[in-house]
Amino acid sequence: MPRQVIARAALAGALLVGCALPRKPIELRVASAGDVPARIEVRHEGGASPLECRAPCVVKLMPRAEVELTLSAEGYLPVVLPLVHSTLWSAGERIDLVLPLIEKGD
Repeated sequence: MPRQVIARAALAGALLVGCALPRKPIELRVASAGDVPARIEVRHEGGASPLECRAPCVVKLMPRAEVELTLSAEGYLPVVLPLVHSTLWSAGERIDLVLPLIEKGD
């Protein structure tokens, strides 16, 4: 009998956590460190906009979205960052993301 109660409580907790995930988009304010002129490209599944912009810009990450954000600038190595809405939502609805760039070697 106690095992059934524990199993039901665990299942109810898992369902509540799944229902507690936010349904609001997250705004990522993306910029390059040092104000280097850079381009941001977003490839997504589940919804994110815009697909391309100049840094700094705001990228809207929709609920359940998984995106790959690429920051690139002439003379620098590109920064590729996978982002998932469900792992970012605890940081808030607006997140400032400043990405460092590394100069290309000769």
